[in-house]
Amino acid sequence: MRNIQVRALLDSNGTPDFEIDGVKAANSKLHFPKGGAGDDLAFHLIDESGRGLRFDSADPVWVDENAPCPPTQGISTDQLTVKDCKPDKLFMNNLNSGPARDLRYQLNFVADDGSRFICDPIIQNGGGGGSR
Repeated sequence: MRNIQVRALLDSNGTPDFEIDGVKAANSKLHFPKGGAGDDLAFHLIDESGRGLRFDSADPVWVDENAPCPPTQGISTDQLTVKDCKPDKLFMNNLNSGPARDLRYQLNFVADDGSRFICDPIIQNGGGGGSR
């Protein structure tokens, strides 16, 4: 299991801004090497925004392969599968199989007041591995 910390902070305008394992989401790339097996992923939300953010359990992630950001709605790849979603944790499986590809994904959050926010990083699959 690969544990990934998603931290929600406020930017200078008072809008939630996200970091993935300490790196701004826009610059974050989770790398899975060529020939490496897939892995279960656990995204842990640490909300320091004061907005009461939680994963959108009805629609927690959108994913496209080798496409520009942001991704289109839904999961448009066979590489990522949602296993479970709780308010502060999202569990997925990444196959890392077939050809190398970038998975442009968007984590979807809802605040206490119903407003929606996104975190838009990248997974780089080296390919050629298999599922776990």
